[in-house]
Amino acid sequence: MKKGLQKSLLWVGVIVAFLSITMTLIVATETGTRWVLDRTLGGVAGLDVRDIRGTLLTNLEVGRIDYANPNAAMALIEIDINVSWSRTLMGRPTLQHLSVSEVRYQTLKQESIEPKPLEISIPEIPFSISVDSVTAQAITVNGNRVTDVAARMLELRSDGLRTPGATASFSDVEIVIRDFSIHFDDDLSVDGQVKWQYSGGEWNGAASVEGSLRQLRFQHELLAPYTATAIGSVRLLNQTSPVIDATVRANYWLFGQWTVANSELVIKGTTDVYSATAIATVTNEQSYSAELQVKGNGSSTGLEALEIRAQSALGRVMASGSIAWSPDLVLDMQVNGENIDLADFLPVAPGKLDTAFSLTASSPTNFVVDVTSLSGTYNDQAVNALGSFSRVDAAYLCTECELSIGQNNISFDGSVSGRSLAASFAIDANSLDHLWPELGGSITGDGVLRGSLDLPILTVNATGDLVSWRDWSVEKFTVQSRTSKLDKIDLQFDIDGLARGDAVFGRGRLRAEGELDAIDVHIDWWADELRASTRATITLGEDSVVGTVSRANLIEQYSGTWTLSSPLEFSAGTEGTRVAANSWVNGDAILQHDHLVITGSELELGATLSNMPLAVANNALPDSIRLGGFANADISLQRQDETWTGDLHWRQNDTDVWLSQPGVQEFQIDIPVFNFDVHLDAGGATARAEIKVEPGLDGLLEVSVDELSPDAELLARLQFSGSEWDWIPVLLPEIDDVQGAITADIRVGGSPRSPRLQGDLRWQQGQLAIPSLNAPLTDIDVTVTADSDDDASIIGRATAGGGTLLLDGRLEDIAQATRSFSVDVKGDSAELLNWPDYQLIASPDLNISGNTSTVAFNGKLDVEKAEIAVRELPEGAVRPSADAVVTGETLETRSKVLLSGDVNVILSESVHIDAFGLDSRLEGSLRFSQQETGKPQAVGELQLKDGVFGAYGQELEIEKGTLIFTGPIDDPIVNVRAIRKIDTVSGTVTVGIELRGRAKNPSSTIFSDPAMSETDTLSYLVLGRPLQTASTADGNQVADAAFALGVRQAALITNQIGLSLGLDELAIEGSNQSTVSLVAGKQINSRLYARYAYGVFARIGNLLLRYQLSERFTIEVGAGDSQSMDLLYIIEKK
Repeated sequence: MKKGLQKSLLWVGVIVAFLSITMTLIVATETGTRWVLDRTLGGVAGLDVRDIRGTLLTNLEVGRIDYANPNAAMALIEIDINVSWSRTLMGRPTLQHLSVSEVRYQTLKQESIEPKPLEISIPEIPFSISVDSVTAQAITVNGNRVTDVAARMLELRSDGLRTPGATASFSDVEIVIRDFSIHFDDDLSVDGQVKWQYSGGEWNGAASVEGSLRQLRFQHELLAPYTATAIGSVRLLNQTSPVIDATVRANYWLFGQWTVANSELVIKGTTDVYSATAIATVTNEQSYSAELQVKGNGSSTGLEALEIRAQSALGRVMASGSIAWSPDLVLDMQVNGENIDLADFLPVAPGKLDTAFSLTASSPTNFVVDVTSLSGTYNDQAVNALGSFSRVDAAYLCTECELSIGQNNISFDGSVSGRSLAASFAIDANSLDHLWPELGGSITGDGVLRGSLDLPILTVNATGDLVSWRDWSVEKFTVQSRTSKLDKIDLQFDIDGLARGDAVFGRGRLRAEGELDAIDVHIDWWADELRASTRATITLGEDSVVGTVSRANLIEQYSGTWTLSSPLEFSAGTEGTRVAANSWVNGDAILQHDHLVITGSELELGATLSNMPLAVANNALPDSIRLGGFANADISLQRQDETWTGDLHWRQNDTDVWLSQPGVQEFQIDIPVFNFDVHLDAGGATARAEIKVEPGLDGLLEVSVDELSPDAELLARLQFSGSEWDWIPVLLPEIDDVQGAITADIRVGGSPRSPRLQGDLRWQQGQLAIPSLNAPLTDIDVTVTADSDDDASIIGRATAGGGTLLLDGRLEDIAQATRSFSVDVKGDSAELLNWPDYQLIASPDLNISGNTSTVAFNGKLDVEKAEIAVRELPEGAVRPSADAVVTGETLETRSKVLLSGDVNVILSESVHIDAFGLDSRLEGSLRFSQQETGKPQAVGELQLKDGVFGAYGQELEIEKGTLIFTGPIDDPIVNVRAIRKIDTVSGTVTVGIELRGRAKNPSSTIFSDPAMSETDTLSYLVLGRPLQTASTADGNQVADAAFALGVRQAALITNQIGLSLGLDELAIEGSNQSTVSLVAGKQINSRLYARYAYGVFARIGNLLLRYQLSERFTIEVGAGDSQSMDLLYIIEKK
């Protein structure tokens, strides 16, 4: 028994030793390793393993593994396998590392072109294996290459494949896979998550998949730079093509200048047959947005039944058709636009259009747009257009193109092919402002265009009348081109009334005739005080123009005749522009041109000027300024490599300036010295200007910059002094008697764009008079000091009559467009107005502030004394009626400065007014206010004190008088009571008048004490006695007074006056100012009636006599501004 057990153990040991030796020989030797791989893989059809190195025990390297079947071929190159034997021997086969240099997979060409459903059968794997690390430098599948593939903790089991993480790179996109698994069931279930990052930018996203290849559900989110979400599913198994059902949504996306928001794209079908719909809000950089809808059915070659709709505030566009991209690009669309607003395309004028056109294209350079209709309005004018526009390679064609806008019709038919032209055109534009608001006038004409873009040949007849463009205008022009050959020119262009604003440049004619190698050109120009004439011969080459000016002269009123001294040669072309040396001569004056060469961006110029009469500038100066004297100058200027160099020297000696104004004696200023020098070099520029004026003015300006740019370092200094200013009133008649010494020393730093000022300007011992005020300012002492980067302070004082004025303020951003000021003006008993009829002494305490567009006044004004005497109403003081229209008046256009403010005016007891019968003192205060866009307002109350009022030929004592302002300055509330006292035998009679209400529509009443009729009250007020004692002339005077009270009230009074005078008729008739008349009538006898009417305002009398001939016949005779006689027959109907 014991021996048997020992024997058994011996055999077991032998077997274990044999197996150990065998396993060692298999896994620890290359021969054993190759034998195992051959036995394991040798039975797999189509598999070929080559170049096995190493062992399974240590490290196994395989040079190449190829596998092929009828459908595909795969190759693994340079495989490195490292087995973890510790875990493998424990029953868990594990590879510690598996790396592959390259994996290639290629689908082989099938003999049958019929697609087959996708079917995948995974053979049963009889073992499980784990791989700690898997790497592959590159994996290529059907030409698509993935690099840097790495996976960790890969598990291959009989039921599937799992990995917690993997990475790869594909076309600059880095991919990270997490928690990926695939189950080897019938549907091949898949689950996993993917993140990706574009290595060249900020694009990145994340996705997840779940389900199976029979129906794989996915959700993808784009995270940056924009956000978007794609949700859907794809079916792969048992499908000849993947079946997709996906929805893509994005809240915001930017394509160039277009922003796409709230977009959604739905795709259903396969790559061969699918449908797609899309909606989005599209906005351009001008903030115009449109709601876009697109739907269509497609295939791998293009889209059919494509429909596009766009709706926005600018209108609606609908397009339908198809687009193919394989095998060639073919576009065929019908487009309709409705109510298209032109604001985004032509913002200068309003307009809306409807259009229908077809678009066909085979490439971006080959297309046809056939407009079948285009109609609507533009600039409030009807619009219609037809035609076909196309491009074929380098040729552009517009076939039978017609456009009409209002009274303007334009037609064009032709082409531009390469550089060649062939077209005809016609224009009949009677209202150019309908085409473009900034245009004006009319143009008619037709012509033919041939030749090339470089040398167009034009045959045309055209005429323009009152043509204008912005501030340029032409009264009339005509163009006649009778060219019949491509190598000949016959052109005449006449222009008359060329002007820019108020500046008129005259008329001219251009005449060109001849062969292209010898064109005779005549140019003549006439202006009021100038005439110019030029004769030249020009040769037109393929890329150049060469010519000779044989004769030229310019006749100018002030400086005489300038003549070209000898023929002038010039050329211009691709090699540059050159003008040969020459000179212009005018007596002793010479303008010598040495050379002018322009080549690309390079320039070279040299010229000198000798004894130039300054009178040549008089045409450009106002009529009130004339120059005399002579100037000498020389200039040398070069530009090379974007750098300017050169010098300019200008010298004026014994210059005379004559200043004149209508009604003012001419004044002469002598300028013995005016020099100006500029030097340019690579380091920037320097300039120096010096001026001496007699009498008593000197100025010096020095400037330097380190480069020619707005941001260059700037250094400048201005020095100025003067003491004689007699010439200023000639230029500015609003001021007079300017005296004092003005000096300035100002330094400028910083840059031309943002200068910094330092220094001061001072006016000492000054005097100034404003003739319209007749209140001179004396002892003026004002100093302006630049004390910061771009700011300055102002302080000053002056004597005004027996009082003083003080200034204290700031000027900010002096050299900028945003410049502003704030000045406090204070005074003590300053005389501001001093005329016999107008005097004003006041103490201001005001702040005046503003900028280039607004000025504001705030503070108070204490009026200590004022005398106002109005002897007669100034011309134009009567305001026209609100419904009056003034025609034929030209208003001067000025830049508008908006005024605003809040000023409290306080009147003392010494304010007196004597105007239109009113003689009274004024007391009280008013607060004046003004908004920038409103009318002046006033709030306060004024009292009439110790006053009398002249009315109806009598002086009435003002018993009470107030003016209350509650808003508009010209419409206060009036409350005035004026009386007259008459002593009679029965006692004192008091009569008077009361005015109440708004100043624009007051009401008046008369009263008496003791009480009496209105007729007698008015009679006492006017005559000082009752009406029954009045004569006929007195009665008329009372009637006029009654009319002054108002027509309605006057009617009652005049009737009573008529009865007291024994008249049968005394009345006021008429409904308005032009027809109101005072009428008096008397029955002379039973047949004769006399009636006299006198126009109260027209001041014309009319006498009417009516005589009754019989019961039915009456004769009327009238005499006045016209004479008439009428025979009247009376018929009574029963």
